[in-house]
Amino acid sequence: MTIQIVQESRDDYFYLRFPGSKQDVYVSSERIVVGPWHLEGVRLAELRATAIRLRRRYERDSSYMGWASDDEGATFQVFAGVPEDYLDLHDDLPAFADADLIAGRMGVRVRMLAAVAPGTTQEQVRRLADTAAAAKFGRVRSAAVEWENYSGDTWAIEAELRRRDAPASALLVLGRSIATAVSELAGEADADGVVNVIEAGYPAGLIGLDENEWLEAKSQPWNLDTDVGKVELAQDVARLANAKGGVIVIGAGTRKEDGKETITRVDGVRPDLFRPHRVRMTVDARVYPLVEGIKVGRAEIRESSLSVGYIRVPPQDPECLPFVVHGAIVGRRVEGLFVSIVRRRGDQSISVRPEEMHAWLSAGRRLLRRSATDDS
Repeated sequence: MTIQIVQESRDDYFYLRFPGSKQDVYVSSERIVVGPWHLEGVRLAELRATAIRLRRRYERDSSYMGWASDDEGATFQVFAGVPEDYLDLHDDLPAFADADLIAGRMGVRVRMLAAVAPGTTQEQVRRLADTAAAAKFGRVRSAAVEWENYSGDTWAIEAELRRRDAPASALLVLGRSIATAVSELAGEADADGVVNVIEAGYPAGLIGLDENEWLEAKSQPWNLDTDVGKVELAQDVARLANAKGGVIVIGAGTRKEDGKETITRVDGVRPDLFRPHRVRMTVDARVYPLVEGIKVGRAEIRESSLSVGYIRVPPQDPECLPFVVHGAIVGRRVEGLFVSIVRRRGDQSISVRPEEMHAWLSAGRRLLRRSATDDS
């Protein structure tokens, strides 16, 4: 599939005609703006060859090329919009760039911007960027502060795919995955940042995170066709509710590294195996009192038919503690007349000790007595 360079007459500007797209791309002296739809079916080798050809032809008619790359090629700004908006884009208006694809003799690399929290170190940014890149068979070429702000810094990260004949769309996915991971997880990672990475469709950015008191990873969902699976799900949610909240990621595998369970892969699961509505109904039926603000969802992995699920448990009102699970697992059987109380400590799950349960019950009785006194 060949990208054509079009010039109607010697005095006209150049246009790029991408295969499979009805919209020609205008090449001004300032920039070249393309939409993601222009790049469908285009491979990096063809984009690189076009950039070099365009650079040579344009040099004959113009001494200024704002889009020129540093290795005799061109930079393509990827428009963050839809085809209808692209038609109204004028050269004197700023492009809402999703990414820059920099093509030339050294290949094609993607350049993304990522805003991070104040105090984030270069080591943290580079670790997250390198991990997210490796998960997509890429590598980071550079990472540097683009500009500083009182609310945090914005980093410019350039990366490339190891396969130079890969589709251009795969390079965009690589860049977005890196930017999402860095923006959401740099500095002090939290449960909401994990959810944002999943919902963005780039969960590979979670690779390298350790399980802890607010993060749990499961490679497969619970079997909710069995009572054991229902109780296990309820216990996992109650553990977080009895602690300070957190998130459970479904479709992520871990391995013990340096004494910690570390997420090493995010393969996802079939969407039919994790149904948010059924998960929510099971939790509501098995955990007492109701867990307030719980969010259950799933998001497709970009360029995959699999999904990653999550259960976000926000911090609960201390007066609602403890959260009790209807049913307990004894051996591999569920005892329906029993209840279980569990909570999270570090990356481990522990049962509540009898003295802790007694303290909670005593505190509840004191509240009841106080309420009765106030009413009287």
